[in-house]
Formats: sequence, C-alpha cells, structure tokens
Amino acid sequence: MLEPSRVIDEKFRSTEYTLKDGNTVTGQLMRDEAGVLHVRTALLAEQVARITKADVKSSRASAVSPMPAGLLDTLTRDEILDLIAYLEAGPRPR
Repeated sequence: MLEPSRVIDEKFRSTEYTLKDGNTVTGQLMRDEAGVLHVRTALLAEQVARITKADVKSSRASAVSPMPAGLLDTLTRDEILDLIAYLEAGPRPR
C-alpha cells in the first residue's frame, strides 16, 4: 500500500498497447475475439476500448499499479491502525 507499483499481482496488472497511430491504450484484457481486443480501461467503470489487433504496434505489461499512490495519505492515524489490525487478522471464515 505504501508503494503500490513495487509489486503488482498479475491478476491486477494492466497492459499498455501502443497503436500504429501513436496512441496508447492501457487496461486489462477482457476478451480477444475475431481480431479485436476488448480492453477494460477503468477499474470502477464499464469503460471498454475495442482495439483491432492489426492496429497494435506493440504491447507490454504496465509497470504502474492500478492502486493509486498516496492512498494512505487520505486516512487518519487511527484508520491506518485499524486497517493494519484488519490485515493482520487475516481471512475470516464465512
């Protein structure tokens, strides 16, 4: 949480697609069908870019986490301590 981009779990890692026209699309691949990539470009919204595979010049894994940097800066000291206690407690049976 202090350095979200230091280690990124692969299930949350985005891909950066550089297109032949110079534009870049970054997001998580949702579907790859019939020569079209469906890339989710926002975590909290249903924003999906459809990219024709023929338009892709290159792609690479993003080095930037989707978790915003400075997230703890928005919490009070007590909220941070509560969060740490919750995380240390681990998963709870359902």
